[in-house]
This record gives sequence, C-alpha cells and structure tokens, in this order.
Amino acid sequence: MENLRLKQTEFLKQTEQIGAATLQGAIEGETELWKLCLAEWGLGSGRYKQRVAEIIEKWFDGHKAFSKRLDQRIQEAWDETVTNWLKKYTES
Repeated sequence: MENLRLKQTEFLKQTEQIGAATLQGAIEGETELWKLCLAEWGLGSGRYKQRVAEIIEKWFDGHKAFSKRLDQRIQEAWDETVTNWLKKYTES
C-alpha cells in the first residue's frame, strides 16, 4: 500500500504542475475575465469569492476545448503514473 500512496502523491504533484502550467497559459491574457473579477471587489455582502468563482466558472463553460484538453492531460498523467504501474503487477 505504501507504493500506491507514493504513486498517488506523484500523480497529485503532476496534476498540480499540469493545472498551473495549463491555466497560466490559458487565462493569463484574458484581460476581460480579470476586469470582470476585479469589478466585483467592494460590492459588499461578503460574497466576493463566490461571485468571482461564478465568473470563472462561466469562463470555463465558454471554453470547453480548454477544459477538455486539461482533462486529457490529467488522464494521461494518471495513465503514466498509476495505470502503467498497476499493469506491471498484472503482466507478471
């Protein structure tokens, strides 16, 4: 079980790197998105985080290809890290 935990940790580190690299490249130049988020500051009612999260969710809904590519990269990391490792035990 310890080996499985190590593989899980390895996978989580990979997904963190994939997510950061993919997100940065995709949303870094989206000035309109950031303007919308910034416009929520100071509107009161203590729901700033929720409103910004809704704006970002809507952005993702409008960029399905990006979400699909991110999911694909995460699946590839899972296959490389965990699935291929588990296959070693079934091919013996």
